[in-house]
Order: sequence, then structure tokens, then C-alpha cells
Amino acid sequence: MKPQALTILSFLLAANAVWADPPEPGEKSRKFATQDKAAQLVQGYYRKAAIGLSDEDLDRFYTAHKRERHNKLVRRLATITGQNEDIEQRRVLDIERLNAQCETLSLQGGHTSGSATRMAKLIYSVSNQCVDYPPRIQRTIVLSYSSDFGQWQIHRVRNSVVQ
Repeated sequence: MKPQALTILSFLLAANAVWADPPEPGEKSRKFATQDKAAQLVQGYYRKAAIGLSDEDLDRFYTAHKRERHNKLVRRLATITGQNEDIEQRRVLDIERLNAQCETLSLQGGHTSGSATRMAKLIYSVSNQCVDYPPRIQRTIVLSYSSDFGQWQIHRVRNSVVQ
């Protein structure tokens, strides 16, 4: 075989090897889905919540599971009050805005796990400056990394009173 043909053949084989062996699916998630980025998303969420969340914001910040739970709450409130779901949606978002304006979150710890499907669990201490008698609250926020959005999304929020 001619040296020129051998060079072309080796180039094609090398290029084919790169195309045939794409990077591991979880590689991008592990690189971008760090605990720091999850904490940044939570900070951004509460900053936005203090100003006021829109329906589009919920799609960006919430996983489909969290969004469905939110929608169920709105539907249930509309059924109980007899009001339109749009009105109840606004009320829920207004309550979220007021809470975000009164609360200060301090990250206490957390961890990330998974490779292709990344999850983060962040634990915050919550203080409330708007009331005189607040109980001490610990908030656990579970996030999952959305490759569709290229960012973390809130999956579940759980508050517990610290004794």
C-alpha cells in the first residue's frame, strides 16, 4: 500500500474511532451539575421569587413532578374557593413572593449523586425576619439536573421544624 493511502486510511480510522465512541452521557452532567451550581439555582429562584414568579419561571425552575404538584394545589384551591384557577395561581405565587421576601436561607450542607441522572440534596437553615415568633426551620431542597434546560431544577421542597 502506498504511504499516502496508508496515511489517509489511518486518518479515517482515527476519525471513525472518535465518532464511534462518544463521551459518556453522564460526563456533561457531572461537569455542569455541581453542588455549587445547584445552590446558585436555589439562590436565583428565591431572588426571582422575591420579585414575583411567572408561569414561565415555574417551567424553568421546577421539574415536571414539582410543577404537577403545584398545579394540583392550584386546582384544589380553585375547587375549594370557587375561584378561577388563574386567580388561585396568582395567590399561590403571591404567597411565595411574600415568603421569599421574609426568609433568609443559609446553606448548611448537601450532596450530589448520580451520573447520567444527577440529583442534589441541599439543606438550609431558614430564618424569618417578618414575624416575632418564628420556629427554627430546616428546609431540604431536592433538585435534579435537566439536560433539556442545561441547569438544575427544583424537584421537591420539604420544611421541618427544628426542636
